[in-house]
Amino acid sequence: MIQYELKARKARFAPDEPVQLELRIANNGSAAADLPNPAGRGADPVYLITPDGAQKPERIAARDLNGVSKFIAAPAERIHIGAGGEWTGSVRIPASRVHSPGVYRVASQFQGGAAVIESNVIEIAVDRFQPSLAAAGYGIETSRAGNGQLLFLQGGTAVYKTRYVETRPSIAETRVEPPSLLEILPAEASDIGLPHRNGPFYDEMAQWVMWRQKHEVHLLSSAGERRATTVKANVTRLAQPPLKTSGGGIHVLALANNPAEVTLLLFPPGKGAAGEMAWTLPLDARADGIGATLGPAANNVEGHVAAVASTKEGALVQHVRYKDFRIPDAFNSVLLPGYRPVEGAALGMHGNGDGSGRVGLFVMSDAGLAFAELLFPVGSSGRVLSITLLGKLERAPTGSAVHYFTPAGAAEPRMAAVVATPDKGLLRLFAGALRPVSVQGQATNPILLVPGKDVTFIVYLRANGMPYLEPL
Repeated sequence: MIQYELKARKARFAPDEPVQLELRIANNGSAAADLPNPAGRGADPVYLITPDGAQKPERIAARDLNGVSKFIAAPAERIHIGAGGEWTGSVRIPASRVHSPGVYRVASQFQGGAAVIESNVIEIAVDRFQPSLAAAGYGIETSRAGNGQLLFLQGGTAVYKTRYVETRPSIAETRVEPPSLLEILPAEASDIGLPHRNGPFYDEMAQWVMWRQKHEVHLLSSAGERRATTVKANVTRLAQPPLKTSGGGIHVLALANNPAEVTLLLFPPGKGAAGEMAWTLPLDARADGIGATLGPAANNVEGHVAAVASTKEGALVQHVRYKDFRIPDAFNSVLLPGYRPVEGAALGMHGNGDGSGRVGLFVMSDAGLAFAELLFPVGSSGRVLSITLLGKLERAPTGSAVHYFTPAGAAEPRMAAVVATPDKGLLRLFAGALRPVSVQGQATNPILLVPGKDVTFIVYLRANGMPYLEPL
C-alpha cells in the first residue's frame, strides 16, 4: 500500500510568493515500489490546484513546475522505495499559479502501476497585498521630472519594490508599476528604507534597499550584493531615510534609548565592504522621532540629523551636522515651550547650501495644532523661524509628513506638509492654514510625500493595495 502525503511549509503565503510543498511517499506494502518522482520533470505526477469556489482544479504536470516544455520528451524520472521505506522531497508551486488572493485546495496524484495514487488535500491561503510599512527613495533629477522607487513591507517579512515616474510633468501625470516581491525575510523586520540621493536617483548601476531585523541592519542592491552590520541592543529605530551620495557610501542613522544617542552606520563604497560604526553622539533628551538628510552635492559629504523629544517643558528639537563622517561636537537643541510633537513625530529636513539645516514639524499645545520651522546655522545656536497656529482639532492627529525638496536649478526648497486627522481626513498646510488635500485616499504608513517637477505627490494605496500618486 502506497501512502502519498502533501504538506505546505506554512498555511499563509504573501502575494507573489511561491508555495513550497513538502512531499512524503510511504511504502507500507511487503514489496518494493518503483514510482514516478513527484519532484521530477516528467508528465507524472500531476498537481491539482483549486481556487475557493471553482468547480474544477487546474492540472499542472510536474514538468511544468520545473520549466520543461511539454514538446520536449523529458526523461521519466523514477524513485525506488523498498518495502516499509519512505521517500521525501519538495516542490515549489510558482506564484503565477496562485496569483489571486484567497484560499486554494492543493492535491496531487500519479500512476502507481494499475492504480492512481492520490495524496491528501490541503488548504493554503494567499494574502492580498496590504503592506504595513512603506518607504520612498528619490534624488535630484536634472530633467526635473520626478522619478524614484517605493518599498513596502507586508506581514513583517515580505519585501516589495516598485518604480514610479512622472510621465507628463505639465499635468502632474504619473505611472507606478505594480510592486514585485523582492525578498522573503527569515525574521520580521522593523524598519525599511530606500536611500535618498543628492544627485540623480539612477546615476549609478545599482540601487539599494535597507531593512532592520532586531540588531542587524541589512542592505541589498539591485545587482544582488548583500551587506549587513550589527547595531547596539538599545537601538529602537532607524532614521528615515537612509542616505547616499553619488559614488559614495550609504549612511544609516540609528536612534537608541537608555542611553539616548544617535549612531552613524557607514557602508563604504566598494563591493563587499562591511558596515561600520562611524560615530555615536549622545542626545540631550530621549527622542520620539528622528530624521536625516544630505546637504547639496556641492558640499561634498555633508549630512544632517534631527530628533524631537517630548519633555516636561515642551518639544525639544535637536539637530547636528556632520561632515566627511567625522564625529560632530554635540547636538544643537531648541525648545518649543508648551508644545509636544504630534503622533509619529515626523520631521521634515533640508540641508542648505551654506551648511545650515532646516527642520519642520507639526506640534500640539493647549491652543491647538501648530506648524514650526527651525533653522540651525553653522557655528551658532539654532532658532525658531516661525510657529504657525492652525487652530484646535476635535481629535488629535494620527500622523503627519513634512517634505522639503529643491529641484535642480532652484534657489529655495519647496515645502509640503500634511497631517492626518480622524474626522477630517488628510489636511495640507497651505498659505498658513489647513486645507483638505486635493484628492483624499488611503495613505501609506508612514505617510509618504515624493517630489515632482512642479508639485509634491502623496502616495496612496488602492483597495487592492496597489500604490498610486496624487498631487497635493
